[in-house]
Amino acid sequence: MEWLLTTNDGTVLEVRPITEADRLDVEDLWRRCDKESLFRRFMSGMSTEPSALSINFLVGCDGDSRIGVAAWYEGKIVGVAHGVRVADNKCDLAALVATDWQGRGVGARLCGRIGKLADVAGMTGLVAETMQCNTAVKAMTASADAKRVKTGDFATCGFEMEFAHRQTSDPIAA
Repeated sequence: MEWLLTTNDGTVLEVRPITEADRLDVEDLWRRCDKESLFRRFMSGMSTEPSALSINFLVGCDGDSRIGVAAWYEGKIVGVAHGVRVADNKCDLAALVATDWQGRGVGARLCGRIGKLADVAGMTGLVAETMQCNTAVKAMTASADAKRVKTGDFATCGFEMEFAHRQTSDPIAA
């Protein structure tokens, strides 16, 4: 299952599900992210040297309860997005984009693909939690009509979006 993604600047990326075989490429992506990018993704201080546990999380996708996709350009992963089935059968959404690829719409488009795959997998909507300072995620969720929901921490904010209808066909064509 593969499809193409066009960035804001017209660059075409290949997108496909993440597999265990992508482990070294995901490690390389991690190393091409600065500390601020990793902090915004994981909401915690993370080393630019990935741990085995972190990489296991990013490549450990089963297509049902854990969905992951990667965007590739010239043989390198430039971004990944993940969805994890959580309470109320929702999909908890997150993305990590190489620092030099940020601002081109890669994360937003990958998250959109995760939304379609989550819908096909029978999840009922998307949820996300981000740092108040993560203006990119806040703008992306606003453009998707996601509802801001209250969280218990002054530094974070949450978003929620229900799926309008069920996807019944292959999301690649969508």
